[in-house]
Amino acid sequence: MQSSVASMNNKENEKIYVKLCINPTIDQQLIFDSLNFKHRPFVRKIKIDPQLKK
Repeated sequence: MQSSVASMNNKENEKIYVKLCINPTIDQQLIFDSLNFKHRPFVRKIKIDPQLKK
């Protein structure tokens, strides 16, 4: 399973993080099944960090 994180600034100069997750491999799915985990723990998460506002 892979995930990637992209970051950018919006118009208010706040930092935005977007994290994407793709489907796990068959081996990873077997491990998740044995641990009773979801196959995709998340699809897309977005976090806005107003602390970085200048």
